[in-house]
Amino acid sequence: MHESRLVGQLLDEAERRAQGPVDEISSLRFEIGALAAVSRDGLVHGATDAAVARWGFAPGVEVRHTDDPLDAAAQGVKLVSITLGTA
Repeated sequence: MHESRLVGQLLDEAERRAQGPVDEISSLRFEIGALAAVSRDGLVHGATDAAVARWGFAPGVEVRHTDDPLDAAAQGVKLVSITLGTA
């Protein structure tokens, strides 16, 4: 999947989880699977740029890599959590 499309889908999920104004989102936490073809830096920059373009601000972005190639989500990237309010 193209990174910009992936980031767009992850921001869609963040908006659903916020259940209110997106300007309350202060941070996003992502997890990159062990076999995913997405880099940490690419995801941080992509999510930051997309959030600014979409929401007018950039929340903090945290990314964690998993190590288990046998995990069912090893090829994917997921939004683990969002933080609302001040971080």
